[in-house]
Amino acid sequence: MGERPILDECRTRWTLCLGLILTLLSLPACALPQSRGSVAAKPSSPAPASTSLKKTDLAYADRAAWRAQLKWPQDCEQSFDYPDKSFAGLAFFELSPDRYLVQVTCTLGSYQGTSIFLLLDESRSPLESKLLRFVDYEDSGEPGPNRLQKHTVTELTGTPEFDVEKKQLRLINKFRGLGDCGFMSTYSFTKEQPELVLFQAKLECDGKGPFNPREWKKTNPR
Repeated sequence: MGERPILDECRTRWTLCLGLILTLLSLPACALPQSRGSVAAKPSSPAPASTSLKKTDLAYADRAAWRAQLKWPQDCEQSFDYPDKSFAGLAFFELSPDRYLVQVTCTLGSYQGTSIFLLLDESRSPLESKLLRFVDYEDSGEPGPNRLQKHTVTELTGTPEFDVEKKQLRLINKFRGLGDCGFMSTYSFTKEQPELVLFQAKLECDGKGPFNPREWKKTNPR
């Protein structure tokens, strides 16, 4: 006689457990509590557009790919027309992590060429690039305090050298192939636009030294 109450109690508990299981299964996944050890997956941020593009061992095909990203002026690209497609005319100099000075050759010339420079910031998505403007000087040839004429340009003439330690660009602009006269301008890049920090010149093309631009006279033109 005592077995039936026990059976009835078991049936009641089974019915309640089954109802609870069906209720949990009907809930949406987001309503179920997460365990303490689980971490919700975060959507990954898109990678910068240029991460797959090379910065060394460049060929002309790499130049075309980079121009699609950086979009430097068309007049520079039109003047860069060389049959040797192994030459890219493109160089990257690291200023800081994800920040580069980009040299784009426009012409080579007989002993020195012309170039434009861009500031590339890969820390942003999409990446940002800016065409840089430089303070430059031109020799008027007229003696006097105003012989050197100041200009602001985007295209520089001369041979660029990048100082990896100081993160500075030196541009050597020779007046003639002999290299006995010309300018050497040194620029820093701590600001949004390049800053001329040193200007050296030898204005007399007399066939005499010094021939090393680092030995030319330091000057502070107006």
